[in-house]
Amino acid sequence: METRYENIVVEQQLKYSFRCFRQEYSDHRVMCYAHWHNYIELLYLEEGSVNIFLNGKLYQAHKEDLVIINSKEAHQIETIDKDTRYIVIQFDPDMLHMSSTAFTLKYILPFSGPDKTYPRLFKKEDIYKTEIKLRIQHIYDEMLNEEYAYEFAIQANIIMLFLDIVRSWHQNGIDIQNDTFIKDKDLVWINKAMTFIEDHYYENITAKETAKICLMSYNYFTTRFKQLLGRSFSCYLNYIRLRQAEYHLMSSDKSVTDIAYECGFSSTSYFISMFAKHKSVTPQNYRKRIKNTG
Repeated sequence: METRYENIVVEQQLKYSFRCFRQEYSDHRVMCYAHWHNYIELLYLEEGSVNIFLNGKLYQAHKEDLVIINSKEAHQIETIDKDTRYIVIQFDPDMLHMSSTAFTLKYILPFSGPDKTYPRLFKKEDIYKTEIKLRIQHIYDEMLNEEYAYEFAIQANIIMLFLDIVRSWHQNGIDIQNDTFIKDKDLVWINKAMTFIEDHYYENITAKETAKICLMSYNYFTTRFKQLLGRSFSCYLNYIRLRQAEYHLMSSDKSVTDIAYECGFSSTSYFISMFAKHKSVTPQNYRKRIKNTG
């Protein structure tokens, strides 16, 4: 299966890191050819059936089944029945992080990359035992109606939906806490590292300095850090800096240059390029969009 990279360019996804919509087809067809993307995608079948080729494996989903497509997983989708309708939920994996602590990582990592260990298909029999269907409907309704604080409501429902998923796995004998490669000793030092980054992101901190604080060798620290968080130390540091910059763009009238330096970026041009790379919009245009929707 040939894969290609898929960019999300939908405006709502750019502003809030998620989108939800309904797709309908009245014929047998390939709905999307092989591709992959950085966001997590959920497909909930309301009518009909589909074939999903996911990392080279075929899954067949029917009415009221749920398919989980992780970040960076190659997939292709085609209809089986003539009439097919399903709800699509797409969101940035960072939405699952309620805070920058390490203690929920073991529950989030299975959805952050092409891990083949955990189930991708939830059958309706298992969904009936959970609140998953209700969560999906709430997310769709919030996206459709856009009532006050709907972004917050959508994030809360996404987190609760994935809580339902991991608890359902646990009830079916799939225990992330036992299966994950994150050990208790990892949680101690990775939490110390994440807290240090959170407290000093605006300074010129380095992986070498952070490794020393965690009482670890530089090589082991950088290797293990990337294994656990799915990104290098520098990428994670930039993620925290960009998150803070995003807050300043929304809540203050500070110039882009002031925000860049206050958040630890070495230059305004580097900040703008990094922001555009991760948000697909410049800081100036991001601020304009937020103000226009305020």
